[in-house]
Amino acid sequence: MINFFTTFFISNKKAIWKEEHINRILNFAKFTNQIVDETKLRTMFDDFLKKTNKTGKGQIIFEDSKLKFKFFEIKPINKNLNLSFKEIEKPMGNIKTYPFRDLGLRENQEFILVYKKTNEILEGNFTNIFLEKNKVFYTPPATDKILNGICRQQFIKYLKLKNITVKEKILFPEELKEGNIYLTNSLRGVIKGKIS
Repeated sequence: MINFFTTFFISNKKAIWKEEHINRILNFAKFTNQIVDETKLRTMFDDFLKKTNKTGKGQIIFEDSKLKFKFFEIKPINKNLNLSFKEIEKPMGNIKTYPFRDLGLRENQEFILVYKKTNEILEGNFTNIFLEKNKVFYTPPATDKILNGICRQQFIKYLKLKNITVKEKILFPEELKEGNIYLTNSLRGVIKGKIS
C-alpha cells in the first residue's frame, strides 16, 4: 500500500490553489493504482474548509485506502532560510509519500538534497529550488527525481508572464554560490535562501 498526501495553505476558509491540490491527489492515485472518488474528495474538501476558521496548513492524506484531512497551525518562519546540503542515496521522486520525509529539519532550516551518485541538486526537503543569475532563473528539471511542486509551477508561470527567462537545468552545489537562491513551497510561497 502506497500512501500519499498534499499540503496547502488555508486563509479565510479558502485553500490556495485548491484545484491544483485536488488534481495532485487524483494524479497520485492514478500513478499508484489507488482508487480515489473525485466527488467524495471534493465534498470532503469543501466540508473541511467550512469547519476551518484559522489560517494555517491543511493536508489531504490518502492512508490505508482512506482520505483524511488535517489542519495544523504554522509558526512564523524567516524570510531568508539558512540552507545546508544533505547528500541522499536516491531521489525522493515525483510523489509525496509517507513515511514523511523527515531529514532532520530544524526551525528556520531547509536542507538542499544532493543526489550522491551524480552530485546534482534535486530539491529542498520541503521546497523546490531556483537559482537567479544574471536575470535568468534556473531550476532542476521536473523529472521523476523531484516533486514538481504546485508553487514551483505557479512561479514559473509568473516569471514567464513577466518575460523573465526560466531554464530547467541540472544544478550543482558550487553553482548556488554564484547567484540568488529562491525556494518555492505551497505554504510559504516564494522565499529567499542562503547557504549557511
